[in-house]
Amino acid sequence: MSRSKYTSFFTVHDTKTGKLYNLSTRYTKNSTCILEVNGIKVASAGGGGYDKEGTCIGEWLADNFGKRLMALDCSNLSGLAHYHKVKKGFKGIKRIPASKREDKKYYTTIDGACGVSPMLLICKKLKLTVKEVY
Repeated sequence: MSRSKYTSFFTVHDTKTGKLYNLSTRYTKNSTCILEVNGIKVASAGGGGYDKEGTCIGEWLADNFGKRLMALDCSNLSGLAHYHKVKKGFKGIKRIPASKREDKKYYTTIDGACGVSPMLLICKKLKLTVKEVY
């Protein structure tokens, strides 16, 4: 892996399971951000006007830590929200009791477009140890 083509490196240790993840981001010629975890492409974000690295990290968190995200209190976290499904559209709810979040009427979203820093804070709340590698 050539270090020069990558823009960010993070090591993420899941203290709950003991797994270690090596996250790296890079940009293609058309400015698409690609997230690789342990050398495998897991997420990408294109376009402009938002934080693409944060979006990729948020997508990876949602795919791998969905149940743990549902248990978090989102009132103090940027980019994390719990919603209640209704027949006509969606109704946002700031706090849903953790006991109800497993119900199919509720779902959790993570919006990485708000930046990498909020995603790393969510990692911390998930009991993931994150170290940025320079």
